[in-house]
Amino acid sequence: MTKVVDSKLFQAIVFTVITVNAIVLGIETTPWGKAYGGILDAIDNFCLCVFVVELLMRIVARRAKFFVNPWNLFDLLVVIVPIVASGMMAVSSLRVMRLLRQFKAMRLVSSVRTMQIIVNAIFRSIPSLGYAGLLMLVVLYIYSVIGCNLYGELDAFSGMGSAMLTLIVTTTFEGWGDLLHDLMAISSWSWVYLVSFVIVSALIMLNIVVGIVVNFVSESYESKNENELGDVEKELAEVQKHFDLLKKELSRQRN
Repeated sequence: MTKVVDSKLFQAIVFTVITVNAIVLGIETTPWGKAYGGILDAIDNFCLCVFVVELLMRIVARRAKFFVNPWNLFDLLVVIVPIVASGMMAVSSLRVMRLLRQFKAMRLVSSVRTMQIIVNAIFRSIPSLGYAGLLMLVVLYIYSVIGCNLYGELDAFSGMGSAMLTLIVTTTFEGWGDLLHDLMAISSWSWVYLVSFVIVSALIMLNIVVGIVVNFVSESYESKNENELGDVEKELAEVQKHFDLLKKELSRQRN
């Protein structure tokens, strides 16, 4: 069973079914979803059955080791949730139950090794991103207080809540030109306030966040390469061991 589960053909079939299921879930949101609803539901249920069989085969092959790998638990959760949702839809027509069935498309993440590496890197970078977010919150708070004191007559800075919301939107460069025009009507030096905030928040802080994520992704790739190199070295050592045993056996037969 282990050889079957680890075979490239088996993995290719599972990936194809996952891709087809994701496409079907997207088609269900189009007008074709109403016209061919019965066919799409049948394909969706077939894909779900394939997922269940695949998970059972992997559990049989890995046994207790299956539940040690977080990605295996993720696959198990992604498959169980749609099954529970389908059962609840039999007694309820709540839209949220149908939405839960869309979780199966998330298996695309766990089925591609590169995606796993990126997701793992993002989770590993959360503590560092938390400190970056805290720093950004401090900057946002300071600029909000300054904005309320200088431009309190504007609705955008009438309070801390509205000021922080305005500045958060500004970090996306959405409508910041109009905001600058309104501030310049109050003071000709307002551009210093807004431009400095854009530079600090949208440029410097954004680059810090990107740098943190890129650094962890790079480390994850290096770790993966080291693990693969270690596996190759183990295989070579095993081959060398068998080769030495064979040499000893041949020497013994000659003597």
